[in-house]
Amino acid sequence: MTTAELQDKLNDHLKDAQAMEQSVERMLDVTEHLEIAAYEMLERIAKRAGDDATAEVARRNCADERAMADKIEHNWDKFVEPTLEEEEEEEEEAIVP
Repeated sequence: MTTAELQDKLNDHLKDAQAMEQSVERMLDVTEHLEIAAYEMLERIAKRAGDDATAEVARRNCADERAMADKIEHNWDKFVEPTLEEEEEEEEEAIVP
């Protein structure tokens, strides 16, 4: 196998790794919002049941999940940029004969 072929294989693996990382980041965002919904539900149920201690724990946990979701949201550009770069490269490769 030539050096160029090895480099092509390495580049393919790096692209696959980047795509997988972006998928994981999207899943993290979805997971955070599911956790927020669960804690909000738990807080409301606990309040109706008169369980103030559980309601308070759920409220604090929900706040933590919101903070993490905000952190993810503010970093979406970092997550999207490699995808856009990869698409641009693929378009350029398709144009070159």
